[in-house]
Amino acid sequence: MRVFAAKVTGGVIVPENAEELPEGTTVSVVADDGEATFTAPPADEAALLEALEDPAEAIPSDDE
Repeated sequence: MRVFAAKVTGGVIVPENAEELPEGTTVSVVADDGEATFTAPPADEAALLEALEDPAEAIPSDDE
């Protein structure tokens, strides 16, 4: 798993710093729209990072 910055250009996510991904790579995106932020306790952060490694696993939201 890699973490990198990207920007949306023309509706397409474009990695910064010449980050190259193989064609067809599945990515998970957390968008920073400048309006909403969140923090997570260490246990929740660990669960999120683990879930990002397995795209078939979802983490339920308590905010629903």
